[in-house]
Amino acid sequence: MVHFCAVPGCSNRSDRDSQVSYHRLPLRNKPLLKQWIHKIGRTNLPLNESTRVCSDHFVNSRGRMLRLDEVPSLKLPVLPTQVAPSQPRRQILRSTPREPSDKELSLSDVSYCDAATNTDLTGTSLESLEGQVCQLKERVAQLEHECEGLKAKQPFRLRNISADDIKVRFYTGFSSMAALMVCFNFLGPSVNTLNYWSSTSASGAPEHQIKSTKGRPRLLSPLEEFFLVLVRLRLGLFEQDLAYRFGISQSTVSRIFYTWINFLFLQFKQIPLWPPKALIISHMPKVFKEKYPSTRVIIDAA
Repeated sequence: MVHFCAVPGCSNRSDRDSQVSYHRLPLRNKPLLKQWIHKIGRTNLPLNESTRVCSDHFVNSRGRMLRLDEVPSLKLPVLPTQVAPSQPRRQILRSTPREPSDKELSLSDVSYCDAATNTDLTGTSLESLEGQVCQLKERVAQLEHECEGLKAKQPFRLRNISADDIKVRFYTGFSSMAALMVCFNFLGPSVNTLNYWSSTSASGAPEHQIKSTKGRPRLLSPLEEFFLVLVRLRLGLFEQDLAYRFGISQSTVSRIFYTWINFLFLQFKQIPLWPPKALIISHMPKVFKEKYPSTRVIIDAA
């Protein structure tokens, strides 16, 4: 999964520089989370497990875990600190915004109120401010609804379920996204240079007549192709169904699946299929040791 830095102006992403590490927001520590939000300086900062801040914004944080009280301190956006003196009092904004409360963390833009006059610094009354907040909440709810609709129209992709281990387990059989990535990384860099089999090779043509299509433009990333193969193996979905889900042609699904099945066989055949005899005997039930001491494997043909 590719990680992006949430700090405005920072272009770091995990697929470009492997030396940069990425740190999650301290979502369970509300006081510390407020400090992070203030330092990052984004009013629309997503507060979830996928939001990351790269090590360039911490002191010597590459390759190590952050301290429990550590906050971003380097290469951060500059907050406004000065206002022209000729401007009226009502038009001056506070140089340092106050830290939002727990209930205000989801709001993207709230004016600050002057406690002495019961009005905000732009001259808006408290009643008007409350109305603006209600309008913002309604707008946020509307946008969330629209986003859900757009997400439903998107092609079926692993990135859309990667944060939900229950869905990952259902569609792939792996217990979590982390376990899936361990298997994918084991396959090595060869996933980027696969030779895709033609329709003649998939139909059983002799080996000397088989042609591969090396360098063919890929509609899916290697990880998404691996996900497609896992879904077919796990759920037994038809090629036509997978073509609709992934937004590709049925022939492309067939070519991807046939190519990956052969590739996975070549990669996994180096892993021993049968455990050593001594290991089998050490875990054999007592009744088997007494009646079937030479048992190596049980094949259920029912």
